[in-house]
Amino acid sequence: MHKLRDARAFLILIGAFFTLMAAVSYLSAHTAAQTSGETRLDFFGVVQSANPNSISINGELIDTTRALINARLERGATIKVRAELRGGILTATRIDPVGAGFIPGITLLSGVMRGRGEQTIRVDEQVINVRTSAQIDNVRVGDPVSVLAVANAPGEWTALIVGAPNNPAFAPVRDSDVILPPVSTPEVILPPIGTPEVVLPPVSTPEVADDDDDHRGSDDNNRGSGDDDDDD
Repeated sequence: MHKLRDARAFLILIGAFFTLMAAVSYLSAHTAAQTSGETRLDFFGVVQSANPNSISINGELIDTTRALINARLERGATIKVRAELRGGILTATRIDPVGAGFIPGITLLSGVMRGRGEQTIRVDEQVINVRTSAQIDNVRVGDPVSVLAVANAPGEWTALIVGAPNNPAFAPVRDSDVILPPVSTPEVILPPIGTPEVVLPPVSTPEVADDDDDHRGSDDNNRGSGDDDDDD
């Protein structure tokens, strides 16, 4: 009996040990995520310049050396970029093409809310402007958040929506296969400027009136009569 009790006690102790280790592992991972200071961004825009190692989009310089690239990185191309912001450096992890209807400058920033002021919030290391018209869900400092924002300048965004990452409003920006409708008047594409083709009317002999024919006939007869007088 004593051996059986000892065996049970040993198994209980082992189970408690593994439970404790799992809890410690979870807390360590959660703490690392909370203190990493890494913000994820998903944004749309037009490539301003590109080289084998980086691109410039919306005025932001982005490292592309570790990115899964599914779009042509050439000047003027419309793309969606998923990137990580750490230490002020943007590193792309995925780049996808975007069809008609994109929103240039729209950005989704995801991270942990570190601070909140009257007109700003801080997501990890990034300070974001917040207007009074912005939609703000019930989130507190320390919570994971996502911010739908518009780029104002390199490294500067203004929030439109602030909420939990599972907010349905963020799904179109997170999912690469969803194209967002434009929020402003689309750029008007003008036709090429060139010399218009001139279509000339067909050239033809003007019609002669019957009176002109009669006069020419009379003149011919008069000239004929004059010749007869010379013969006499």
